[in-house]
Amino acid sequence: MKANAIQWTNEAALCAAFIEALPAEWTAYAETAGYDIVLVGPGGVQIGVEAKLTLNAKVLAQIIDGRKYCSSGPDFRAVLVGRIVAENAVLAKELGITVLTLKQPFARHDDLYRRGYAIQGPLKPVFSIDPQLPDCIDAERVTAASLATIGYRWMRCEKWFDQAPVERLKLPDYVPDVVAGRPAPVTLGEWKINAIRVCVWVNRFGKISRADFKRIGINPTRWMDGHWLIQHDERGMWKAGPRFPADQFRSQHPTIYEMIETDFEAWHANLMKVKAA
Repeated sequence: MKANAIQWTNEAALCAAFIEALPAEWTAYAETAGYDIVLVGPGGVQIGVEAKLTLNAKVLAQIIDGRKYCSSGPDFRAVLVGRIVAENAVLAKELGITVLTLKQPFARHDDLYRRGYAIQGPLKPVFSIDPQLPDCIDAERVTAASLATIGYRWMRCEKWFDQAPVERLKLPDYVPDVVAGRPAPVTLGEWKINAIRVCVWVNRFGKISRADFKRIGINPTRWMDGHWLIQHDERGMWKAGPRFPADQFRSQHPTIYEMIETDFEAWHANLMKVKAA
């Protein structure tokens, strides 16, 4: 079945299939840094991805937004689409944008039987990414001596266009446990991670101070409103209020919330160490 023949119900389904088809060495950060997906590969190489069911001018405008004026960005930019429009594919190439699709090499039981697979339960579609993700090295680590051995692999990434940003995108400390490609998506950025740390801190100690907010790196103004936090009996301290957002954040990010709770001793000790220094 050709890539353009696959009927995707929405961008979220397309993104989910794409993420599942990724090679093991690539990590997908969903809804990160303004992209539907930020891919991180070997050597820290980054690909910013926007998804649309059809390759149109809107998705091309989205993926190049800010490229001219921002010094930070991904190494490569790509659009993930369910259907290619030939004219827009020409524009994408001229803009230095890679067009990604999913191919379904086989999906019928008889195909799998001929290949020697044992069938158990319902058949799950198998997808491959076209074109293949870039096989590149970290350009910052290339030396004149190493070039003789490794060759110019970075520059030979077929169908990929190196953006050579001054700085790569700043990524969150945790891989987001959110769905990519949804309208008005729930996101997990630096503020949300620090907000969850505040909730875990308050639940651990029963109180928090302005100095603690400074350690965590988040503005306390939004919290000290008589709803999220209320004044503690101890001077300068605050405690959970009637609308303390811990349950809200836990429901939005159950996996990440649990990870931050588990990692409490490590990040708390690190914050206290930085303060002491």
